[in-house]
Amino acid sequence: MNQVLGLPQALLSSDPGSLQFFFESALRLVLALVFGGAIGWERERHSQPAGLRTHMLICMGAALVMVLSAGLTTQFPTEQGADPGRIAAQVISGIGFIGGGAILRLRGSVKGITTAASLWVAAGLGLTVGAGMYATAVLATALIIFTLGVLTRLEVSVINPMVLRRLEVSIAQDHIATEHDIRAIIDRDGLRVLEEEVDLQLSGDQVELSFQMRMPMSYDISAFTKAIGKLNGVRRVRVRAPR
Repeated sequence: MNQVLGLPQALLSSDPGSLQFFFESALRLVLALVFGGAIGWERERHSQPAGLRTHMLICMGAALVMVLSAGLTTQFPTEQGADPGRIAAQVISGIGFIGGGAILRLRGSVKGITTAASLWVAAGLGLTVGAGMYATAVLATALIIFTLGVLTRLEVSVINPMVLRRLEVSIAQDHIATEHDIRAIIDRDGLRVLEEEVDLQLSGDQVELSFQMRMPMSYDISAFTKAIGKLNGVRRVRVRAPR
């Protein structure tokens, strides 16, 4: 039964130099790549900085560390005072550094928290596969994809209906500080900025600002554009659906 379910004992009972250990380890690494790729594909579809390859590498790397721990446990039993399991335990804390790199804070808005969480859970998934808990890994992968995919769409369409809009503002170069006032209005109304672009017109005397935002369907866009239009140096304001 252990051979079928792939329980940790199947790997721990074999010599790290044996073919059984090699094939079992290879299976776990390949499965980790597949499961990590499933999560990464979902992130890649949403153009996140940590996408397919990143999740595949993290998941497989965590599985590799777990396999290494299993091999060391066989070579250095715990009754001799060794505790190879500590190696696998450090994966979860170590992944925090990578997750921190996925979180960006830009002028009051924070991006990448969900991606950082998906990296962390991908590491946990890799450890699960590396331990030979295949059924648990399959269930976890399905739940992760459900959370990232289905629940996201449910949140946007039912729980908190939102629409994507792009705000385009032209301001005079000598009023560049007005950009901070625009951000203040956006933050005041609780709008979520997904992307910001600044285009300095070298041949002219104005700056083009572009904000891609997520806003409630019932949001008063007319009042929003009027508030921005009253700022010093603003020459043009337009809100449109993104292409």
